Amino acid sequence: METKPKNDLTIANLLDEDQPPAECSTIAAQNTAVPFPFLPLYSQYSFAQRLKSTIPFSKLFFSNNIKPLNQTKAAAEHPEITHDKDQCMFLLKLDAQGRTAAICYLPTRVKNVIEVYHTEIPPHHRHKGIGDKLVKACLLWAKESGTFVIPTCSFVRRHLDYNGFQNYDPVIVRNEQEAQNKAVEHF
Repeated sequence: METKPKNDLTIANLLDEDQPPAECSTIAAQNTAVPFPFLPLYSQYSFAQRLKSTIPFSKLFFSNNIKPLNQTKAAAEHPEITHDKDQCMFLLKLDAQGRTAAICYLPTRVKNVIEVYHTEIPPHHRHKGIGDKLVKACLLWAKESGTFVIPTCSFVRRHLDYNGFQNYDPVIVRNEQEAQNKAVEHF
């Protein structure tokens, strides 16, 4: 007879009843497994609630709502990168075998503030500047759309530390409160 571990992380165990549902796609809402248990402080800050309806990276190839970036500076500089707003990610198709790199984000409780939480690049395609392209496209989109970015992804943080914040300083914030303060300053 199998017994379930006491600390089995599931969406049902971690849901915050007061938290509104995430704005990402609801296609995977039936999935009860916690998609990212490795994130620090996962059960705090309602990450589980916000990730509840996000499709896991392994299932992203089944999305039928992937659109190219709008005709913006970001699209002009990175024509091969697509922005899937329903799945909250920027995608870059790498080869004919279907390998894809992505940078994933989540909407926060504050309008026009996103949290960039993960960058995924297949092992054979790493160290070729693909992650840098994805970060630049994401930050250019944020700058053009007036969206603030909380970079919690370690890769994005290293990219910003190495390349400097100068070009993206207006959109990079540490938390939602800082984003609200910057928004008030601009108006």
